[in-house]
Amino acid sequence: MFHFAKPARTVHTTWLHCSASDNPKHDDVSVIDAWHKARGWSGVGYHFFIKKDGTVQTGRPINRIGAHVAGHNTGSIGICLHGLEEDRFTKAQFESLRDLCGQINAAYGLQMRFRGHKEVAAKACPVFDYRKVLALDRKGFITEPFSRRDPVRLEAIPETDGAAKADYPELDVGDRGDAVKRLQELLNAAGAFMGVDLKVDGIFGGQTAEAVVELKQEYDLYPSPVVVAHVWRTLIAAEKAQAA
Repeated sequence: MFHFAKPARTVHTTWLHCSASDNPKHDDVSVIDAWHKARGWSGVGYHFFIKKDGTVQTGRPINRIGAHVAGHNTGSIGICLHGLEEDRFTKAQFESLRDLCGQINAAYGLQMRFRGHKEVAAKACPVFDYRKVLALDRKGFITEPFSRRDPVRLEAIPETDGAAKADYPELDVGDRGDAVKRLQELLNAAGAFMGVDLKVDGIFGGQTAEAVVELKQEYDLYPSPVVVAHVWRTLIAAEKAQAA
């Protein structure tokens, strides 16, 4: 099983790619290396390559800046999965991607952003739904721990508790409305913000963001202010525990 080693250089973003080929003869990092050398590069631009069978291969040395996202290579890691058609990526590839990204995320204190090449380029790369595969929030942070080496611990909160999916809307700074009011009420009930009551005004501002981050630190969750389903479940469980 592959083990990620954190590089000495500063890294803040991991970029995801696909190789634009389903040809089995191309399913190896050495092929990508040859392609990139043919372009005049020093070698493969990606740091990691994931084969159809889930094998994680190393490409460019992790301590060297990659060549995979024009204008965004500094401070980044590049991961490429072999494939072109969305329905031909394999379960093994996605399991390896989740494990690798979980290790990377843990190495950077759960503050690594994961983005697709197509977010900054006129490309379809990667063609698979990486946000779903990695359980990313709208900012590109992993919301659910799935690596066996990820130190995050989630409280024993049921995944399904009878609530509708709409009861767990994703929220972030700048959002407004009744869902934000409910969030603020739950944060107050949990005493998450240094024991100071938040104003329940339905506006997701700075104090609400600080309260969310503090709650996440208490439960060892990823430290962005974005609120996703298991954050809601954590707050609801805390509210029920206090009422018991």
